[in-house]
Amino acid sequence: MVIEFNISMISNLCSLMYHSTERIPCRSLDLPYSERRWWWFLLASLTMPILIGVPLLLWNLMQRAMEYLAKPDAPRKRKNWQSRMNMALSTIVSDQTKTGQFLKVVGFLVSVGSLCIYLEETSRPCMDTEMCQPWFRNIWWLVDMNFNTYLLVYYILRLFATNQKLRFMFQPTSFADYFTIPSSFLAIYLHRNWFGFRFLRIINLGWAIDLLHRWRILKNIAQVQLMRLGVTILVFIVSGGGAFLMLECNGDPWNVENTYQSNLTIWDYAYFSVVTISTVGYGDISAVTTVGRIFSTIFIFVCVIYTATLISQLARLLPAPQRYPIADRNLNFNHVIVCGHVNYEMASQFLSDFYDEAKTKEKIQIVFLHPDEPDDPFVALLNLYQTSVEYIKGSPLNDADLERARALNASACLVFANLRASDPDADDAATVLRVLSIKNFCPKIKVQVSVIKTSTLNFLRKYPSIDLKRGDVIFCFKNLKNGLIGINCRVPGSATILSDLIAARSPAETWPENCPELYALGRKMKPFSVPFSSSFWGLNFKEVAAICYRKLKILLVGVYETFEESGEQSNFIPNPGSSFIITELCRGQIICATSRESVRASIYCDRCHPDVNPEKMKKCHCQRWKMKRKHKAPTVKISGPDKPNINVPEASFANNAIDYNMPRPETSMGPRSSCYANSMNKRFFTDRRPSFTTEERMKLPRKSLSEAVLMQFKRSISRPADQAEALMMAKRTKPMFDSTGMFWWTPPQNFEDCVMSLDQAAIRIFSDHMLICMLAEGQSPATGIHDIILPLRSSVLPYEDLKDIVILGNAEVIRLEWHFINTTPKLYIVEGSATVIAALRACYIDRCNMCVILSGGLSATKIDTSEDLVLADRDVIVATLNIKALEFTDTNAPDSASHPSYDGCFPYLYGTEIPIISSLEYERSVRFLSQDRNYLDFRYTFAHMSGSVVVSAALDSMMTSIFYNPGLAMSFTQLIYGGESTEFERAFAEGIGLVGGESGDLDDMDNDMGVNWTTISSNSRRLKIELKLMSMKHEMFQRLEGLTYADLWSYALVNYDMICMGLYLLERDTEEKKVKKSHRGKRYVASNPPGHVRLHSSDQIYVLMPSVIIQPDQ
Repeated sequence: MVIEFNISMISNLCSLMYHSTERIPCRSLDLPYSERRWWWFLLASLTMPILIGVPLLLWNLMQRAMEYLAKPDAPRKRKNWQSRMNMALSTIVSDQTKTGQFLKVVGFLVSVGSLCIYLEETSRPCMDTEMCQPWFRNIWWLVDMNFNTYLLVYYILRLFATNQKLRFMFQPTSFADYFTIPSSFLAIYLHRNWFGFRFLRIINLGWAIDLLHRWRILKNIAQVQLMRLGVTILVFIVSGGGAFLMLECNGDPWNVENTYQSNLTIWDYAYFSVVTISTVGYGDISAVTTVGRIFSTIFIFVCVIYTATLISQLARLLPAPQRYPIADRNLNFNHVIVCGHVNYEMASQFLSDFYDEAKTKEKIQIVFLHPDEPDDPFVALLNLYQTSVEYIKGSPLNDADLERARALNASACLVFANLRASDPDADDAATVLRVLSIKNFCPKIKVQVSVIKTSTLNFLRKYPSIDLKRGDVIFCFKNLKNGLIGINCRVPGSATILSDLIAARSPAETWPENCPELYALGRKMKPFSVPFSSSFWGLNFKEVAAICYRKLKILLVGVYETFEESGEQSNFIPNPGSSFIITELCRGQIICATSRESVRASIYCDRCHPDVNPEKMKKCHCQRWKMKRKHKAPTVKISGPDKPNINVPEASFANNAIDYNMPRPETSMGPRSSCYANSMNKRFFTDRRPSFTTEERMKLPRKSLSEAVLMQFKRSISRPADQAEALMMAKRTKPMFDSTGMFWWTPPQNFEDCVMSLDQAAIRIFSDHMLICMLAEGQSPATGIHDIILPLRSSVLPYEDLKDIVILGNAEVIRLEWHFINTTPKLYIVEGSATVIAALRACYIDRCNMCVILSGGLSATKIDTSEDLVLADRDVIVATLNIKALEFTDTNAPDSASHPSYDGCFPYLYGTEIPIISSLEYERSVRFLSQDRNYLDFRYTFAHMSGSVVVSAALDSMMTSIFYNPGLAMSFTQLIYGGESTEFERAFAEGIGLVGGESGDLDDMDNDMGVNWTTISSNSRRLKIELKLMSMKHEMFQRLEGLTYADLWSYALVNYDMICMGLYLLERDTEEKKVKKSHRGKRYVASNPPGHVRLHSSDQIYVLMPSVIIQPDQ
């Protein structure tokens, strides 16, 4: 009966549409063709999963029942037919096989084809969701049926290939098959097609993502997720448009004729879906049917919830919006890469220092390279310097990031260390890896590296790609800070001079009211390295220094020798004296206020600028400047007659009030009396003469330090025991130098023999000693105490002037560094705590020459610094204030006859009189040790001006200063340790320490135990330097009282080859202001004061003695 009805319907339909090839809305036909058949399609779609799922469910239940009823000993096959079939089918449909990929590609193409057929039908104005037409007149219905036939087969293959069949049935792609495959077959049978849920075929677009990822077109997971997100959004839009089209054009089932909408396409409803999702609702299109409105409400809620998830995914996948400017640079712009420890605090200080007007007017761009995004303060800083600074998110360990930073075209790369790292070893290890990566990527780039530990410093210096001749610079902050403490013990206030010179940023033009004017002017002084004018070629250093000071108003303190092939600075020679000849390969170390002033040494012309005001001096264009023949004289004179006294140009000293060539008193100048007496008649490189004829003397190593150790061991076992013991006793009783010749040395001492209890220390009665209070406890890292001790044992000091060094602290902590200091003469260890008053009194702190309060470092402190970082300096602050609160009596004052060092300055009656040097980490901690106002820069506090504190923050500008003056680190190291030797730093880096060298016999000494450097043997070149603090009461200078500082400077240069660097002054009352009570009797530093300053008998002078170089043995 049904078949007869269908045949008659087809015949009637064909007769009606015989002459038409267009699809006709079924509701426009007469009965029975206008009857709704959409529920047939819906029922067929719902029946498909039921017909598949019920048998699968029954099959699973049957298998479970058979397994339950089977006997335990029943044999089971390892592989049954089901598992074999699953394996075979999974091999066929898997994306990992060519067959599986081919099947999926075909499935994707036929899905797109089926979707295109649907979109073509719904792109016309919709009059009805059911379209009637004989199937043989609509070829696209046949094509769609064939497409769905393939998809049905592909679905069955995938279903049987999976082990989770029920889960597979509820996947989104499975629902697309349920609502599209049955409809295509039913359309052929009913000669009508229903739009229905055919839009779900768009879900199969996700197969393209799997294929592209499998073919490596989408290379990373971010690209996959981003494309999947785009497909999901497209699915929502098209599905919403198809659903609204189906509901609105079909009408409410209970009132179809009065509720359906017509003449709208799927694209109109797709637009309506977007408007609905965005909750905007313009009102041009709206839902009319009740079911459409209900669906619209549900659709909004679902989309809002899902859209929130999509937005969060999109935010993670898409690149973050640029919060800071990115400069558009070409490949050849002049820039410097900054990496390592980069944060807001570091960058803020670095940029303000780097772009200081006093440094240079050359515009250099900064490129920060760091793996993290900058925080908000950092972004604000980048916007402030947006024309000069660029930030690149990346790592120097990645070559691609170095390429983005244009490392091949960079002028230098600065690698910063975290000076306050809780784990210095880990931070230095990261620094080493950064440097190695940078050098591997670009071996020719200049690197400037800061490290925390000495071992890291020497490891990098031995790396093949590190070449000092090309301008690479590596320095250690801890060594430099501890060295400043050591030199400050020997030369009070010198740490302030050197640290102020390091400060890259120029101070403000105004200074606090209570700050001495001479100190504020000295703070403006900075070191500059400049080439010499051709007018200076052929003159000796003494003549050039006089012209620079008297005419150019700048201070020349030393000379850099440069590599002729690269032009980079090599050796620095402070005050080389009158025997040093200036050539075109020399650069001067100038101290002045601005770079503009330092250029005067490069543009000076003795023809054009004899009487020109230095402020108005400009580069001349005379032939002398352009065509002067280069002077090829050697840098130093090695032979020839003694040079007579220099004749400084008359104009240089026309205004002098004294005769600088007056007869000089025969005075002792300490350890260098033989070198500096008649220094103008001495040659720069001292002559060699045979020495060390005594067989018992320790000889210097000729090849390496390890051979020196082996030589000592062989000698000890090659002699009879009594002779070896006698030799060792002889060594212990006479002064000796180490193998580098830079320090006084004693044979290694046993730790237990040097440790004293408090009672033993009290009996010992120390006087005029150096007291080092170590606050480190427990498992503290190495404090680097040897860097403090070495300047106090420099060989430039006479042996008898070496002061006892008493270390008060935890013996176990000191034991960790004992192998570095066990060869130090006159060294004592007192076990105790510097926070205990009794221990301080037992060490006779009231009679010490200097007291150093040394912390254990940030990584050793157990204090919670989350509230304020200043708490890290708590122990040092408390210990310092405890000492200042002490009071003493003079009942135990030593007898001056029995204690020659007693000069009436001690014992002190109050703790405030004791000279103290406190080692601090943070600049804000200084205010607790000074009574100055809290808001002041720590450099304007009297504690810093007097040299009683050494702050790590004072070295924060070191990287910038070294960038503009690469030889600065080397020059400071020479001033601190009193010289230079190629073996010195390697000895400590390799854990050898100081090795014994020459003995200081009396026939190798001058008067007052001064070293006669002409007799010292060496296997490498050595440079001997001394920074000295001399009193105006000294017989050399006492006649100059009441004259000006310029007179003193010229007198010291002409008569003694000394370079005066500044004054150490007592603060005095003036008419404008009175000295604070707490500052009375205290001294402050005045670096390179103006020449008109009047001298007082209480003043002390910082002088740089002439350098001496010892040639290596041939």
